[in-house]
Amino acid sequence: MKTPTELINDLKYVLDPMEDDADTIFDYATMIGVLTAGPDAETAIDGINRLMIVIRDRAANLQRSHNLASQTVSRLANP
Repeated sequence: MKTPTELINDLKYVLDPMEDDADTIFDYATMIGVLTAGPDAETAIDGINRLMIVIRDRAANLQRSHNLASQTVSRLANP
């Protein structure tokens, strides 16, 4: 069984990538908004498609990290 200190370190390890994924999702979603608002939205479809795939992957990473963080917090609450 892990000590509380080890669990907190595990939590830090999981939380750090979550911030990067959240920032990337926000930036790319903003970029899609700009691309679709412009007059060349039709020509931007390929780029938008690639961005959506990256956003989906980052969101899946964020969900996995959140689940791991939640499990760690539960273990801290109920050792």
